[in-house]
Amino acid sequence: MVEKKEDEEVPCYFLCPISLQMMRDPAVAAGCEPTPNHTLRRLIQAWCAAHHNHPPQPQPDIDDDALALPKTKPYQLVTTARVASLLSQIHQLQLLRQESTSTSTSTSRRRQEEVLGELRDVAAESEWNRKLIAAVPGAVDTLISVLLVTATTTSSSASASASSDTDTDSKTSYGGGADEALEILTSLQLSLECLARVLNKQENDIDEQAPLVVDALVSALEQRSNTASREHAARLLADVTAVMSPTRLASLPEQVFREVVQLLRDNDNLWTKKACLHVLVGTTSWGRNRVKAVDAGAVAVLVDMMMLQLHHHHHDSDRPPPPARQRRGKRERIRLCELALAALDRLCGCAEGRAALVAHPAGVAVVGSMLCLVSHSDKAVRVLRSVAKHAATPSVDSFS
Repeated sequence: MVEKKEDEEVPCYFLCPISLQMMRDPAVAAGCEPTPNHTLRRLIQAWCAAHHNHPPQPQPDIDDDALALPKTKPYQLVTTARVASLLSQIHQLQLLRQESTSTSTSTSRRRQEEVLGELRDVAAESEWNRKLIAAVPGAVDTLISVLLVTATTTSSSASASASSDTDTDSKTSYGGGADEALEILTSLQLSLECLARVLNKQENDIDEQAPLVVDALVSALEQRSNTASREHAARLLADVTAVMSPTRLASLPEQVFREVVQLLRDNDNLWTKKACLHVLVGTTSWGRNRVKAVDAGAVAVLVDMMMLQLHHHHHDSDRPPPPARQRRGKRERIRLCELALAALDRLCGCAEGRAALVAHPAGVAVVGSMLCLVSHSDKAVRVLRSVAKHAATPSVDSFS
């Protein structure tokens, strides 16, 4: 007699073997609700895109007493009209939050979080939906405005609690859909041209708007208990600083570097570390920013990070040849080391950076080990040359 196999629970998410990112099963939606298969869904979405001016009319609800159907939420097709409606609701609720009545503000804030959560679910469903959201006019502006209003509210709460000498933590007021907006903006993977256009438009409409975007991202980085929002804010900050003008980059506040360095110290996510390193490399071309980064402890964090990567390199070299997936991880660690060396090269362009590297017990030794084992560029040579030329000490001379 053949025993009946137990029903195996199929997870709702899988890991893509190519990008190593979370992938939704095309045949199962959240909550294990049945949906059309991937090919049929693509054909339906293509038909909706071609006939968006004449959408199909919804059918009347089926009587539950007549047909015993499972009470599941029906799948809603994602169209431009639906996305535009969600963004319009977000914009209207954003205006309501600016009213003076506290009751209406809290109600509109909760409703805005619900609408943003629905839009986040739409963006997480497929690449088609993300392209659809990015193509809606004003979508990016609306999402960024959510971040700006939340940052303004958070700073106002901090000022009020500081003036009243209360022990209330102002960071707990961060919310109002800003977490969802950050996740949506990060998932859209906006091009630098699109992001530059949005920032330039806001800068022309409101003076000093671009620094406000940076301040909003810094407010998200300050949320120590919200790891996901900090990761999303770091990735978006790397893109924002890449399109900012040199004048604005040279006047970044010190809090930017403190939070980026703190995230490098706390977070172990590879992509988040790469985003933070891109911020350091892109913003430390100016002497004032180099000093700010050094004062934030960037040199010690970079040296400790490279020490950890060297440990992984020695550990991997003692093992047999790894499979392809582990080889990809090793290549990513090498790229991370190259970025760390590039940031350290920028920081050693000032006297404070060279002094911090020499003061670290393993600073010069780690850079030399990176040159011999991991790095294939000239960044390590430039760091050692800068230290030997401007900050030579007996210990440095003995190492060289």
